[in-house]
Amino acid sequence: MNIFEKNSVGYKILWPVLITVTLALLLISIAVTVLNINTVNEQIDTMSNIRLEETIQSLEGKLEVHAQLVDGLGSSLGVSGTGIPSSDYQALLTSQVALNNDTYGSGVFYDYYAYSPGVKYFGPYAYRENNTVGYAEDLYSTDEYDYPNQDWYLVGKNAGGELAWSDPFYDDALDITMVTAAKAFYDNSGTFKGVVTGDIDLSSLQQIVSDIKIGETGHAFLLDASGLYLSDQDTSKVMSINILEDPNSSLSAIGNDILSGESGSASFTNDLGTNRLYYAPLGQTG
Repeated sequence: MNIFEKNSVGYKILWPVLITVTLALLLISIAVTVLNINTVNEQIDTMSNIRLEETIQSLEGKLEVHAQLVDGLGSSLGVSGTGIPSSDYQALLTSQVALNNDTYGSGVFYDYYAYSPGVKYFGPYAYRENNTVGYAEDLYSTDEYDYPNQDWYLVGKNAGGELAWSDPFYDDALDITMVTAAKAFYDNSGTFKGVVTGDIDLSSLQQIVSDIKIGETGHAFLLDASGLYLSDQDTSKVMSINILEDPNSSLSAIGNDILSGESGSASFTNDLGTNRLYYAPLGQTG
């Protein structure tokens, strides 16, 4: 008998559940293995969808708080902007980071010479450092880094004043992988002045996903919008393998469905048997 037969009752069924959540430009995918369930498929569906909805609500709440901080910072900079002395940015940004435990860092990055005619780069940044919040004005303000040409800056600049999210990226200066919420700010005449940012350390997102369990052997994995693994039980996949090119051909074959941003379900096989998957978009940043 096929282990995945739809109407089977009274058999031991292997049910990995994949919950795909659209997170800004990310997809959080939760693959949870549930063993030894003797019930009808409809009951499995109900349990999995309830857990999916709980996960979406939890993630939306965390991201909404982070996004509101960045949005508020952008609005305040549009009003006061260059009127804020450089010495006051430390208190402004360190307090911004301290407001939310999920926020790793926050910065204000002026466009070329936009802060002052004699200052090419002005990009003060506050970030978590052990149990304190550190601050630096020159960390990114170099010709070598040239932050106005970085992807995370351009995402915010090109969003027309709306909040936007970057793809995950590795930050050499801080030695972490992060995702950035960014928003352009303008002066009173509507002239673009720069971008405010709020960063989430990817490890905090990985922790959210890894804490979600259904059954004894459940696990979770995190994808970006293109399908790149950002977190997985198989650490060799992280930041190196795309689900569309997964060595498991039955999983890669349904990759486009998973990455579509639509809710749905599918199945794939592995050495444990046939597995059921559920996925749905996260609305907060989708």
